[in-house]
Amino acid sequence: AARPAPANTGNVGGETRELGELKSGRLKRLHAVWQARCGARRWPSRADLRPEDFGFILGTVTLVDVLRDPLRFRMRLVGSQVEDVGRRGDQGKMLDDLKPKFYAAFLRPQYTEAATAGVPLIHRVTFLGASRPQLHPLSYERVILPISSDGAAVDTLLIASDWPRSIDGALRKFHAEN
Repeated sequence: AARPAPANTGNVGGETRELGELKSGRLKRLHAVWQARCGARRWPSRADLRPEDFGFILGTVTLVDVLRDPLRFRMRLVGSQVEDVGRRGDQGKMLDDLKPKFYAAFLRPQYTEAATAGVPLIHRVTFLGASRPQLHPLSYERVILPISSDGAAVDTLLIASDWPRSIDGALRKFHAEN
């Protein structure tokens, strides 16, 4: 059953979902690719995942490096569609340096859970839910898939989102205002 995602704010919130609740065919397909690349291991390595394996959703993919001692996150790659709706310039940044601060605060516990529990996470993300409900449905589904180069610890998060392209303009406006 759905449960609130950590760090809901008036501007962005969401809920964690179970795999069976995932509606996006593209995200289900990406999860199946990830699962197939795991083989007998708990997680695939980045070398196991080739961009052509998930070209059907590549524009919404973000790769996040998991750095340890202390636990931090660096945006290694930000997909072209993510940049197009207003997340330009995030590539190479640390999570805590993302703007607006409430968005970084919203993402931190989700990335932390995926990195430490080492399990795929599925979220329904909703923007402007409390502050401007008339803009709904400004929401989408997202998966966070753990990756490990050594099989011992998660060192990368593969994140992909699926939103209706009809909300691109509203997402751009949200990011421009915040």
